[in-house]
Amino acid sequence: MNIPNLPTDNLYKFMALSGVILLVASVFFPLNLISKLNEEIVIYNGEIQKFNIGREVSINNQNTISDIEFDVKTIDLNTKGNIIENKKEVLETHGERSLCFIIPFSAIMAALGFALWYYKAQRYQDKILQEQAGELRSNNPNKNPAKHDV
Repeated sequence: MNIPNLPTDNLYKFMALSGVILLVASVFFPLNLISKLNEEIVIYNGEIQKFNIGREVSINNQNTISDIEFDVKTIDLNTKGNIIENKKEVLETHGERSLCFIIPFSAIMAALGFALWYYKAQRYQDKILQEQAGELRSNNPNKNPAKHDV
């Protein structure tokens, strides 16, 4: 995949497009992390259900599976649950930070970049192009630019 470079010919254009990219990334990156965390939660809940069913079967059948094995599995599941909870807390904290700071900052950066780009550079370039087009029309009064010679 070839990612195009950001334009560096104009600071305002660079600022505007960087703001847009930052805005999009600050919205979709947390959504991607939330999706992955939800998958981990579903897998974790499945493991807990399998563990509980296995423990009930073992108790009902009076199998020789030792309590130590169940205690080890319980510790493993609790550790995994704690890791998921920590990830969830970090994601919530960064999500709030993203909503309160990064998204407004990037939106302002993009809007300001586009406004400055237009008012300080683009409208003058448009005037130059209009003047050049007018000069071409005045140099060739017989040719209609809308029709092509065959």
